[in-house]
Amino acid sequence: MNYRIYLLTSLFILVITGAMTQRPKYVPTSLDIVAGQQLLQNSTFGNTFATLQNPRFKTLQTIGLACTSGFQNNRREYYAGYFDYVQFIPQAVVFHDSIQARVTGFIFGMHVFGKDLLPKSCKYANLIFSIGFHTGRVRIYDNAAARQKNPFFAPSLSLAPRFLIGKLALQLRASYGFDISRKSWKNMPFREPAGVSLPNLSLTGLNLSVGVGYCF
Repeated sequence: MNYRIYLLTSLFILVITGAMTQRPKYVPTSLDIVAGQQLLQNSTFGNTFATLQNPRFKTLQTIGLACTSGFQNNRREYYAGYFDYVQFIPQAVVFHDSIQARVTGFIFGMHVFGKDLLPKSCKYANLIFSIGFHTGRVRIYDNAAARQKNPFFAPSLSLAPRFLIGKLALQLRASYGFDISRKSWKNMPFREPAGVSLPNLSLTGLNLSVGVGYCF
């Protein structure tokens, strides 16, 4: 089985390398509304929250805005990618058997070092592979004993197919981030002195989203 993994990985690298050496393809700019999920390692929330009001808390739901575009730098090198800002939709949680609270937060992402892997002849679709980062924080609130935050910074890889229908842009996006920040929680203002202690939290994981945008 290992040789198949190596073969597929090598083929993927060759496709990306070939696309990046071709003459760049124009990527129209769009402003997008995006919604998705941040998938996290099972052990992350399994260790942090003993019981949950929402059994699907292994994912954090997100909604926000994005800008997808291509641009050229001073050396006339053409790149494609996106910026996005999304909020975690608040969720109720119960941990340590009896302590109720809510969780929210945000993610800011920047993926500007990318290329469209589709040929120039494909005018109605893009397949943007890019590298960048996600940063933001997870925040526990609505309980004075549990008010804590967990900032994170995660370099990430992204693959985003996009379909262009006139001025309408439909986009799917999958990115995987590697959280390299400190995993410990930090106290928020007005937290009770003898507050709840939570295990470390990692935001390493897969982010999946869909978007609808307007091209201009």
